[in-house]
Amino acid sequence: MKGLEIKDCLDDLKHYAGNNKSINLKRRQVDDLCVELIESLASIVEFDGLETTQDPSPRSSLTMTMYNDDKATFVTRMLSERVAPTITSIVKQYSAEAQATSQQYVLDYYVSEMPPNKRPVVVVASGEA
Repeated sequence: MKGLEIKDCLDDLKHYAGNNKSINLKRRQVDDLCVELIESLASIVEFDGLETTQDPSPRSSLTMTMYNDDKATFVTRMLSERVAPTITSIVKQYSAEAQATSQQYVLDYYVSEMPPNKRPVVVVASGEA
């Protein structure tokens, strides 16, 4: 997870929120949400040794045997109940233009990682291939 540089990205978000006194409240809100996001992600990674998924050891079969339905349920619930809503709350702190830019970026580069019910529907006009 360290390779994703999430903390650096969140620091950039806080900077983008601004520095003047009129937006200090928004910046504090963004800061609080960023802390919540990091804590949520950390709880997923640390839950019962899931941090070993990035271990370069040749014993990856041991890592895979550590997974079970309870862990999968925990990770799924954390992502849907804490991580995704927190990210949504962070994005809502910014202008409509910034939100649209963020959404377009996700659609351009990460649409395959979106939940199927959140992916945009592509309509192809009849007669086009």
